[in-house]
Amino acid sequence: MSALTVGQSEDAFRFDWGIEGLRAIVPGARVVIVIDVLTFTTAVDLTLTNGQSMPGSPLCLAGQSNDTTVLAGCLRNASAVAAAARQIAGPDGAIALVATGELWESGGGAVRHATEDLLGAGAILAALDPSAAVSPPRCSPEAAAARAAYVGARFRMVEHIARTASGRELISRGWVDGVGIAATIDASRIVPMLRDGVFIAGR
Repeated sequence: MSALTVGQSEDAFRFDWGIEGLRAIVPGARVVIVIDVLTFTTAVDLTLTNGQSMPGSPLCLAGQSNDTTVLAGCLRNASAVAAAARQIAGPDGAIALVATGELWESGGGAVRHATEDLLGAGAILAALDPSAAVSPPRCSPEAAAARAAYVGARFRMVEHIARTASGRELISRGWVDGVGIAATIDASRIVPMLRDGVFIAGR
C-alpha cells in the first residue's frame, strides 16, 4: 500500500499526532500548539509560572520556523493559549495543534494516542471555536473530534485524567497531586512561547 499524504489545509483549526502529524498539518499554519498534558507542556506552564524558563522539546523545535510561532498548551492554560493563538494568527490564519502522545513500551518509536492529550487539545479547540462553527474559520474533522471529546469530559476532568493509562502510571509512582494539577482547567494565564529554543512567558 502506498503512503497517503494527509493534510487539513481547508480548515483553520487542525489537529494531529506526533512529528508526522506536525508535518502533515503545519503547511500554511501561523501558529503551532504542542500538547503533552502528562507532563511536558504542563511542566512548561508551571515552570514559567515560577519565573523560570524551559527548553523546548524536539517536537516543539520541529514546529518552529520563520513563519510559525510555537506555543505550549495544556488544560491549565487552554483558554489563554487559544486567545494568544487567535491574536497571533489573525482572522484568517491557521492554527495547528499537535499532540505528543506517548511511546509504546515495546519500542520502535510508535506513538500511543494518549487520551489526556486529546482532551488538552480539545480544551484549546473549544476555546478557539466555542460555537462549533460549520463555516470558516472552523475545526477540521480531526480537530472537531478532539473538541467534542473535551466537551463531553470537562465536568469530570480530574477523574478522566486520573483514569487514563498515563494517569494511572503516574499515580502508581506517587504523583497523585501532580495529576490533579495537570487536570485543572484554565488555572493559568501563562502563554508559553518558544523563542530561540526556550519557552518564555507571554500573557
